[in-house]
Amino acid sequence: MAFAIPPVKNVFPLTTLFGQVDSSHANPHGGMVFACPVGTQVCAPSAGTVSRKFYEEGGAGNALEITHPSGVKTLYFHLSSYNTAVGQKVNAGDVVALSGGAKGAAGAGHSTGPHLHWEVRDLNNNKLDPLKYLPGVWNLSANLAKLLGKTTVRGGVGISAGVLLVAAAGGYLWWRRRAK
Repeated sequence: MAFAIPPVKNVFPLTTLFGQVDSSHANPHGGMVFACPVGTQVCAPSAGTVSRKFYEEGGAGNALEITHPSGVKTLYFHLSSYNTAVGQKVNAGDVVALSGGAKGAAGAGHSTGPHLHWEVRDLNNNKLDPLKYLPGVWNLSANLAKLLGKTTVRGGVGISAGVLLVAAAGGYLWWRRRAK
C-alpha cells in the first residue's frame, strides 16, 4: 500500500535511507531523511489522525505522529513548528508541520543540518522501510538506488558523493555511481 503523496510536496534529495549504517549512523537508520530547508511544508501522506506531538531531547527534537486507518503510523522528526493538534483528523496533502533541524535551533534535537526525518511504523511500533510506502517516482528512484548497491541517496549538482537525484515530480531520473 503506497501513500497518496510523499511527506514533502517538492522534490528534495534523500540523504539517508532506512537501514543505512555509516559514519553518521552507527545503528541501522530507522527512517529516511529529506534534505530540505527549514520551514518546508510537511504533509500528511494519507488520511489519518494526529496521535501525538512530543519533544525528544538529544534525538528527534520536535516530533509528530499520525495514525492512519490501517494502523500504520508515520512519524516526523526535527520540526520547527506544528500546524495541527493531537486528535485532529488530517487528509492527504494537509500541512501538518514545518521542517526544521538547523543545528542548535529550538526543536531541532540531535541534528547536523536542516532536514525532515520520516518514519513508518506498524501496529507494534516496528519500524518499516518508508520506500515501500512512497508513491510513483519516489519508490522507483529509491529502489533503483538499492539495485545499484547504494546506501546513500543524495541529490544536487556538485555533490561529489551523490548517487541519485529525482529530477522532477514528472518522473525522470538522473543518477551516477558514488565514488569509491
